[in-house]
Amino acid sequence: MAIHSSHHPIDIGVHRIVQMAMATLVQEQADDGAWHHAFDMGVMPDAQTAIFLYLLGHTDPAWTQAIFRRIRCTQRVDGSWGVFPDAPGDLSTTVECYYALSLYAAWQGHETERTAAEAFICQKGGLQACRNLTKVVLAIGGRSRLG
Repeated sequence: MAIHSSHHPIDIGVHRIVQMAMATLVQEQADDGAWHHAFDMGVMPDAQTAIFLYLLGHTDPAWTQAIFRRIRCTQRVDGSWGVFPDAPGDLSTTVECYYALSLYAAWQGHETERTAAEAFICQKGGLQACRNLTKVVLAIGGRSRLG
């Protein structure tokens, strides 16, 4: 991913730092799409990473497909995702995972799972019942509804 900047020394320095951070993230990503460190924060950071990469124009399938595998393998039978492993289904986490998969048209071949996620979201009160951070993420992406 290339970030364009002017030739101002500060911009060049910021550009170099961002490029180094991105390279580190790519190197540390496991084959299952996650970043395995001292603790597991669940799938929400993965969904947020995919969303923000999309909004920044970085859609490299070599990186994003691993994230989608991780998101898909953590979806529960009821269509939800939890804040952390073994947590109950969470509306905002489910909305962010759903949104990430939708942005990349990654629901193809997974219609049953998509429908289950939509049902869970509706059952829990829809977008208006999400946490404020989720609403901000959706607003940044220009979404007032999913789908």
